[in-house]
Formats: sequence, C-alpha cells, structure tokens
Amino acid sequence: MESVQDWATFADDVVLVRVLSEEKMAVSEEERAAGESYIPRTITVEVRRTLWSQPAIDRAVPLTMTLEQGAWLFGRDRPERRVLADLKGSWGQVGHDYVAAIAYSGFGPAESAKKKWGVLTMLPADGGVVGNGEAIVGDALTGSFVSAVKDAEVSNVTKVLAAASPYPKAVKVMDRDLSVRASSVNSE
Repeated sequence: MESVQDWATFADDVVLVRVLSEEKMAVSEEERAAGESYIPRTITVEVRRTLWSQPAIDRAVPLTMTLEQGAWLFGRDRPERRVLADLKGSWGQVGHDYVAAIAYSGFGPAESAKKKWGVLTMLPADGGVVGNGEAIVGDALTGSFVSAVKDAEVSNVTKVLAAASPYPKAVKVMDRDLSVRASSVNSE
C-alpha cells in the first residue's frame, strides 16, 4: 500500500495500535525435516484509537486483535532471522505504537473465505508522530501516503484519508470484501 488512494480503497479501518506481544508460529514437521521454512509471526495489538473507517463499511473494530506481521526464515545455510522484504511497512516491535491499515477479509481469492482481521501496512507512530520509532521499509516508504503523513501527528492521518477518494473502479464495491475491491481495481 503506497498511495493515499490505496489506503482509501483497501483499508477497512486505519487505527492507532500499541503492540502488546509477539508470537512465533509453529513449524510443521515436514518443514523441519526439510531443514528450512518460513516462520510466520503474529502480534497482538491494543487499538488505542480509530483514525479513519471506510464509510461504506459498518463494522466495529475490536479493542485487541492478533495480526500476522512479518516472519523469520530458517535454513541449513543461515541462522534464524527476520525477513525484511516481507514486511508491510514496519516490523511491529512490542511496546511501540503504529498507524495500521487493517481489513476484515478472507485474504484470498474467494469472498466467502473465512474472514479475519489482517494488517495491510503499519507505520511507526511513537509519541503520536507518524514515522517516529522503527524504520519504515518496503514499498510503503516511497508512497504518497507516507509523504503526506510522515513527521506529522497521527491526527493528520484522519484528515488525509477524509479528503481521499478510492479508485474509480472500486467505488461501486466499497462495501464488499477486500478481495472484491482489489479485483475491481485490477480488472481491465
């Protein structure tokens, strides 16, 4: 998620969260036997404030939620480490605050898939200022959204998104699942 329009189209809500804990997910026996794996990581966050909600979606954001964020790789030829290329803006360090774009979605091709809350992008926001804290990595760093909100108070996120419009191809499906909105934008 790079642009302001991306955030206005794909996020169901944008929230200020504090990371309470992290957990490394289990590795299957097959992966362990193969000697390498991708180890998903989850973080539990406390929602401190909702900064913006998709106008077409009427759903309450839970006060706490567990989200998949980042991962580790392990293998015969490398020690365990973070996979920075797979991050969605920031790693999400315990005890720190972030502006998070979240969606309640099936996170797959079928709109009927089992739904859960997921993080689309997280930006550090320690001290109430977007960009304070850990580094912003990946595509999120260079987008128009970060340019519009970096080094400003988190309340500026609300103003930027309130003035934003979704992609024209998604306007008629803004009340639908993330997968439907994404498909409409990517259709010819």
